[in-house]
Amino acid sequence: MTEAQRRFSYAEYDLNGDGKNEYLIGFPRNAYFCGSGGCTFYLIGHEAETITRFTVTDSPFTVLSTSTNGWRDLVVYSDGAMRKLTYDGTRY
Repeated sequence: MTEAQRRFSYAEYDLNGDGKNEYLIGFPRNAYFCGSGGCTFYLIGHEAETITRFTVTDSPFTVLSTSTNGWRDLVVYSDGAMRKLTYDGTRY
């Protein structure tokens, strides 16, 4: 991989209201991490635990003001449409 193919993006949000940020990490747009329907993203907790691995998604992720099971709802572009993601108590 070239240097450009190894660059990732991230955003941080407090999605569960505990005062600590969770991190949404997006991998580079290339054949290693993306397919025809989208790319891979990870949601990582403040203690570096994986909360959810998103596949076939595309940025941007939108954090909504509504919540499900104590976590903010998300909207993401996936497989040709905008999708609302809710937390099921374990993951999105």
